[in-house]
Amino acid sequence: MSGHWGLDILAVIAMIATLAVGEYVAGLIIALMLTGGEALETLAARRASRELDTLLNRAPVYAQRVDPHTDEVDRIPIADVVIGDELLVRSTEVLPVDGTLISARAVIDESSITGEPLPVTYQAGDALLSGTINSTETFTMRADKAAHDSHYASDRAPR
Repeated sequence: MSGHWGLDILAVIAMIATLAVGEYVAGLIIALMLTGGEALETLAARRASRELDTLLNRAPVYAQRVDPHTDEVDRIPIADVVIGDELLVRSTEVLPVDGTLISARAVIDESSITGEPLPVTYQAGDALLSGTINSTETFTMRADKAAHDSHYASDRAPR
């Protein structure tokens, strides 16, 4: 009832008034509106919580680091990524850290960060944000920030 006293009291007064004048249908409509509104509010809160959990749980745990001497790709924990590492990002993977595109081009889905529904095309040398998703073919990028300093980590930090 916290925060709903004003609305609840108003609804009870309206229902009592409709019953007092014999407008039973109007009283029923008020009761349905009140309970329906609360049900919709609960549903919206659950959906928003589920969407937020989904967003937080899709954070990358590993990165694919390209060894500068052998060009072999090693899977490393995201916490082990250091500035300057060359990272391989495969199709549909979440970018693990903020960085600079090394490959000629990349198409990135930024909807989870910016809300923009259309993918954005980047060219070599462009800055990329962590938490966005590679929409096309595999590309390489250079890490400009460690995982804990990247854009996605700062969005997830408790406020």
